[in-house]
Amino acid sequence: MEQIKTLNLDKEGTAIPLPEVKKVLDFMTYASSVRVMFGMLFWTGCRICELDNMKRGNIYGDYVYWKTGKNQNDYRKEKLPKYYIDELKEYWATNRLLGDRMFSVTHDTFRRYFNKFVRPFLNDQWREERLVYKQSKLTRENILQLKGLRKTFQTFVFAQELWKWKDSKVALEFTSKKMRHSSERMTCYHYLNNFDVLGIDNPQDVKPFAEVRQKRLLDFFS
Repeated sequence: MEQIKTLNLDKEGTAIPLPEVKKVLDFMTYASSVRVMFGMLFWTGCRICELDNMKRGNIYGDYVYWKTGKNQNDYRKEKLPKYYIDELKEYWATNRLLGDRMFSVTHDTFRRYFNKFVRPFLNDQWREERLVYKQSKLTRENILQLKGLRKTFQTFVFAQELWKWKDSKVALEFTSKKMRHSSERMTCYHYLNNFDVLGIDNPQDVKPFAEVRQKRLLDFFS
């Protein structure tokens, strides 16, 4: 019964608080593969698999363009801070890259590097686990995962759009288009459950927020 109490059905993972992002970046070696790839996830909110689609030639000025994953025939772009671009340039100068690839290792290798050489040396929060239901069976996984950086990014995008338009349906539409979501199952609840994690003020007093009716919004306002 105790295990059932810890069961979490949210397969998207948990957003990573900004203080934890900074701690991880400070721990990793400057201009190393694991740090620049972690940084790209944070600054763009891209999927981990999309790191393999990124090309050096697709950085124009302060923007990076890349092909989205999940078999989508689409592109995204995001602005990168100058100091991160400078770190990328140093990384390129000190690593062997194939063709026009952005990174010297694949996203799978990056994930293994992170879990082997970074995660064990972080605080206990990075080693906490939860039960999830995957492929018809219960399994354990870390609460804080690399894919949580995408959730951190898109939650802030949603909050920004919500404050701008004062309408969650409009905010969700803008966020979904920006993130190139292909699923209609994405709901406001998908972002709202991370507002506390990221220290974003509760927007329940923003109208017509409570009037939104969407699939899987659950009973958040009940």
